[in-house]
Amino acid sequence: MAINTYQRFFAMFKKLQLAGMKMERDEYLSEHTGKTSLKQLSDREYNNVCSIMQKQLKHLPPTEEEKTCDRKRKKLISNFRAMNYSEPIIALKNWTLKQKFKKELNKHNGTELSVLIAITEKMVDEYEKEVRKTEI
Repeated sequence: MAINTYQRFFAMFKKLQLAGMKMERDEYLSEHTGKTSLKQLSDREYNNVCSIMQKQLKHLPPTEEEKTCDRKRKKLISNFRAMNYSEPIIALKNWTLKQKFKKELNKHNGTELSVLIAITEKMVDEYEKEVRKTEI
């Protein structure tokens, strides 16, 4: 297995450790595969260990950063609703792919989401100005 494919394992393992797991990597691997090194694992064993970690991570409460990002995403959705999009979530997802960071909505970090919120708030202001013009 190529070394760069271990990124998936290390990212999840780090999250589990930050959440309070006290095991070292070799202990964790030994418990789930009987082996102590990622290099010893077959592709199937590696994928099974990663699946186990994903299941464990799903049961963890969200971090403060995740909660903050979730609130920011909800603000973006609210801004798109304020502009009366018939499908605000779909419109937002398409819009984020075309913006500065060119990422899916859920891939943005907190700082990027703040930038997107500032942009959408200007869009909402412009939309409301146009609506007021048409009402006159």
